[in-house]
Amino acid sequence: MFDRMMNEMMSNFFSGTNGTVAAVNIIEAPDHYRIEMAAPGLKKDDFELKMDNGVLTISVNKEWKLEEGHEFRRREFAYYNFERSFMLPETVDADKIKATYKNGILTVTLPKKEEAKEKPPRKIEIK
Repeated sequence: MFDRMMNEMMSNFFSGTNGTVAAVNIIEAPDHYRIEMAAPGLKKDDFELKMDNGVLTISVNKEWKLEEGHEFRRREFAYYNFERSFMLPETVDADKIKATYKNGILTVTLPKKEEAKEKPPRKIEIK
């Protein structure tokens, strides 16, 4: 029980998923991986994606201004200044990574290298 609680606590501490860091889903398909990042209220130009030494970094640095005379009474989300980094497996074809932003979701598609794609089972003929 204690081990599980400690693991969850450490996982939460290091995961960076708080109110100022966008949450992600990471999905594996037979021919690609997909990162879906929830980041509402932004524009595609607010994002910067960089690939360096097998690490994909997604960042947003956007200045947030309230109208003059306005102030927050409560603030539970702020997706305007964050960075998330992902160590990618060697099976990713880094030259073919693509990203789209629609309806508050940044989707990064990471195609697998041809040799890493799952192949259907094949029957081997006995001679």
